Amino acid sequence: MFDAASRGDAAAAARVLSTDAVAVDDAPPFVWSGKNGGMRWFTDEANALKAGHVTLRITMVGSAREVTETTDGSALYFAQPIRVALTTAGKTDYEAGIATMTMRKERSAWKITSYTWTMKP
Repeated sequence: MFDAASRGDAAAAARVLSTDAVAVDDAPPFVWSGKNGGMRWFTDEANALKAGHVTLRITMVGSAREVTETTDGSALYFAQPIRVALTTAGKTDYEAGIATMTMRKERSAWKITSYTWTMKP
């Protein structure tokens, strides 16, 4: 997901997002849910970056803070520290935070069912 977001690659995002994924982010409308909610969030974010002439790069920092899987192996909770670099007109700003996701196994592939971004205080 992080690579897809950094490249603005909607096709790659579609391969990892479930069709009912929910996204919570710090930009209006703040919550994307319902059919293709995750893809609507991805598209809205990509369009906002493009309109603002912003380049995005997401880097995982260290190992996941928490990975908890259900006993039957069908779902998991994942929290990963990340660093976001936003570059506009040659100037780069950095944000550190936590990407938290839930995932479920669909046809032997993990799909993101929810995504939340939280900046560190």
